[in-house]
Amino acid sequence: SEEYSVALKSLVDTQAKGLQRLFQIAAALILVTHILATLLATGAMAAHALHEHHPQAADVSAHALHAADQESQISRPASSHHENGDEETGSSHSESLVGQAIPWLLGMELVLLVVGLILHSRLHRWKAVRTWANARVAAELVRSIRAIYPRHVYLEHLFQLPLPRRFRPLLRTLSVLHLRSTYANRDDSWEPIRDSYLKNRIHDQIKYYEDHYEHDKGRGWWCQKFFVLCTLLAILATATKMVLVVSATLSSGVTGGLTLILGIFAIVLPVTAVGALSWAAAMDYQARVDTYGETLNFLHRRKAYLPLADTAAEFDRLLIETESVLLGEVANWFSRRVNT
Repeated sequence: SEEYSVALKSLVDTQAKGLQRLFQIAAALILVTHILATLLATGAMAAHALHEHHPQAADVSAHALHAADQESQISRPASSHHENGDEETGSSHSESLVGQAIPWLLGMELVLLVVGLILHSRLHRWKAVRTWANARVAAELVRSIRAIYPRHVYLEHLFQLPLPRRFRPLLRTLSVLHLRSTYANRDDSWEPIRDSYLKNRIHDQIKYYEDHYEHDKGRGWWCQKFFVLCTLLAILATATKMVLVVSATLSSGVTGGLTLILGIFAIVLPVTAVGALSWAAAMDYQARVDTYGETLNFLHRRKAYLPLADTAAEFDRLLIETESVLLGEVANWFSRRVNT
């Protein structure tokens, strides 16, 4: 019935959108936790290097200045003793804070890695992507049959879709129900149905694909640009660090804090760049853009052909061909997403 089909479409649409949102949130959290874990690991490594380096530098300076301190100790003003004492106290306090920060950084890194692993495992255990894909296929099947109604035609395109065999019982049931519910309309005029199909189905699908085409094209473009930007910055940071290290080696000097910061960028930026590509792949941007572009071209051609149909048989043929292409796009999406 009309009420049942509307309720079923609303139910599966809601389920598909909810599971899609769940997948997007989980994928984003997995990427963010691992990128932040890399940042914390790099920070812990830098803090450990600073903690190990400063005490050694202090020992070398103490041995070098020990003799001079003994010679000038008598004539040194009392204020200088206080100043040196304050400097030594501040240095020791900073070194103590750096040493205390290392376990916290490693602990937070561990928590993030565990959270990312749990999310990844539960996402597979819940089979959220497969359930989401099944829900969207069911929604599009109902939407397609509602678009064909009330034409009394055999839904042969349902059995030509590249879907798993477990969908066959559902497809047979939908086909039988459609034929039974439209039997009384087999002799009705087909021109109003053609005009309604062109207005409601073709135009709505064109708008849907145009909106999603531009949306996914823009998101994919930003992911690609973000990858290139992070990679170029990583190259710049690595090259600058290499120049500073070589210069310090040739001049028998020591590298400063800038080298340490550049090293952090050289590690974190490539991971972030790959994260952008991983997000684009998880969201299926490129494949959707290509598929939506081809479907849009087909729909624009079909919008011009449908008004030219002058017999019921020709309209039925164009109707089934159009629905076959639209559901074929969903079936191809299903085959891509179900194993993601």
